[in-house]
Amino acid sequence: MLPKRGRLKNNAAFQEAFRRGKPFFFQGLGCRVLSGQERTLVGFAVSKKAYPRAVDRNRAKRLLAEAVRKHAAKLPTDTWIVFTLSKPPESLTFPVFERMVSGILRNMR
Repeated sequence: MLPKRGRLKNNAAFQEAFRRGKPFFFQGLGCRVLSGQERTLVGFAVSKKAYPRAVDRNRAKRLLAEAVRKHAAKLPTDTWIVFTLSKPPESLTFPVFERMVSGILRNMR
């Protein structure tokens, strides 16, 4: 799990990242990256359309957070990053989410 000080939780910050952030996509996982911030914060948003049950949305967010934590060294510095999951992957397993996060971080470079 990401530490509390590394999470983006404020609704206004989410809206700012969505409005002004640069988009990146990889296999149903998207992210918005807003550079020029004081420190790196990461947030997660999972579509209700993709996962109607809250249990599945929460599991997807937990798996995404763990995959991002594992690849934290590859994150750009001084940015706000919001990961969005709009299409459900083939399964809710960690290797699937890790592959998606790894791919999107490769596309960011």
